[in-house]
Amino acid sequence: MKKLLLVLFALALLPASCSKRSTKIQYMPDMADSPAVKAHESYLERPEGAVTSNALYYPATPAGASAILKNPLRGAPVTDEILAKGQWAFETYCAVCHGPQGKGDHSLSKEYPLVPPNITTDTYSKYTDGELYYRITFGWANMPGYGDKITDEERWPLVLYLRKLQGKL
Repeated sequence: MKKLLLVLFALALLPASCSKRSTKIQYMPDMADSPAVKAHESYLERPEGAVTSNALYYPATPAGASAILKNPLRGAPVTDEILAKGQWAFETYCAVCHGPQGKGDHSLSKEYPLVPPNITTDTYSKYTDGELYYRITFGWANMPGYGDKITDEERWPLVLYLRKLQGKL
């Protein structure tokens, strides 16, 4: 009896599968019709002739950043609100390694092999705001880049807060 029901069910489905009609409805058309990315090709590359309207272009070197990047917060008086934003970013991302005052007295264990520099010294206070911004974004030496963690709007107040720690503000 089960075999008979199975055969009848299969025969009932047979005409449905041979139908010339199809619904032409796709569940996820973007996924089904997306262009395939070829090996060794970035899917993030802009199309030929595309004009970016909201991207930031960074200089290729710290020296270039020193010449091109200017702190937009420098023209007006530096408010406590701006410094509070910079302090928040410093305490969140930087103080773990550089210490609460930026002197390299980090809170990591004594077994940590790398000693972060004292960023309040003259060596670091000689860097321009643009160069500090670039170094925060892309990192240097053993410091990783924070461009994906600290937004562009948070980096400039952070640079000003570094200047405050250095006594240059």
